[in-house]
Amino acid sequence: MAVVFDLDAFQKSGYVTEAMTAMTGWMQRQSGVRILTSDTCPHLKPSIRVMEKPGTMYEGAGPETGTIRYVRATD
Repeated sequence: MAVVFDLDAFQKSGYVTEAMTAMTGWMQRQSGVRILTSDTCPHLKPSIRVMEKPGTMYEGAGPETGTIRYVRATD
């Protein structure tokens, strides 16, 4: 599943953080889901903060040139 958030449209509203937290909770309840990955550009600090709030951790380079990846495994 892929989800794309337009942070400019909803910046500082809490909606994206709420959605990311809900997706992380859903992921943990699914038996077939083992890892959540999130990709962004390193200069998009609001995106990074949103990804870190539900516990994703920096992993390294993302799949596309110039992106970085954050991950969270199921507990």
